[in-house]
Amino acid sequence: MPGAARPEYSPAVSKPDPAHRDWHGSWITHPTAPLREPVVLHFRRTLDLLAAPASYPVRVSADNRFILYVNGHRAGDGPARGDLTHWRYERFDLAPLLKPGPNLIAATVWNFGVYAPIAQMTDRTAFLLESEETGAASISTRRAGRWRLSRVSARCRGRPTASWSTWLPAPERN
Repeated sequence: MPGAARPEYSPAVSKPDPAHRDWHGSWITHPTAPLREPVVLHFRRTLDLLAAPASYPVRVSADNRFILYVNGHRAGDGPARGDLTHWRYERFDLAPLLKPGPNLIAATVWNFGVYAPIAQMTDRTAFLLESEETGAASISTRRAGRWRLSRVSARCRGRPTASWSTWLPAPERN
């Protein structure tokens, strides 16, 4: 919103991840997303909190690129370039953007498909988010039914509709 005060936000998470770790999130995608054609997908879900957390670290990735939003504020983007055997992800602490009550977590994911630069590796357009929280406070994509999605043709500049009724449940990627 123009003129609205933006909360102080630093996406950095200080403690690095170990070199090898088990993931608790799952890749999710649109059931009709093309394998190699350009596409834009919008993902969203709500998170109800009794109190604002002191810390809310998440790990986020996409095939190919993403922008993550929390309550309308840009939380971050990524991932850094990698390859199919060394896929990258970004870490963010969302706590400064969360508030008591309902929170909207959203991501725009895009893939240029066959038009992507040769250095931009891809397998299939999808989104992955892993929260360190558990239970109802977790927004991990393993809980795919809680995430909703909308597909926009890469050739149009349409925006997703605000009505939840037209958004599909996001299934896990096979």
